[in-house]
Amino acid sequence: PASFRSVVSSFSLSTTALGSLFVIPLVYLVNANPQQRWVTADLNFGHLDWFFYLLACLMVINIFILRYIGSGFVYLSDKDIEDRIKSA
Repeated sequence: PASFRSVVSSFSLSTTALGSLFVIPLVYLVNANPQQRWVTADLNFGHLDWFFYLLACLMVINIFILRYIGSGFVYLSDKDIEDRIKSA
């Protein structure tokens, strides 16, 4: 609904900020081996493609987790919600 635009926008920006915070330790982790760094200052010497493959794998895992959690969701119609409120 239109009344939730600012709330949804704030959630979107929060998840972007959290994603940025989670990438920082991930970059330190993939750059732990000094002989074979994935993310370097000079992109010609790094393995940035491996880093993006890792991010793609993490996104696929996230989709499966989301599908598992979302499979338990049961949609309630407005009438069902009103019935639950009246019976409470």
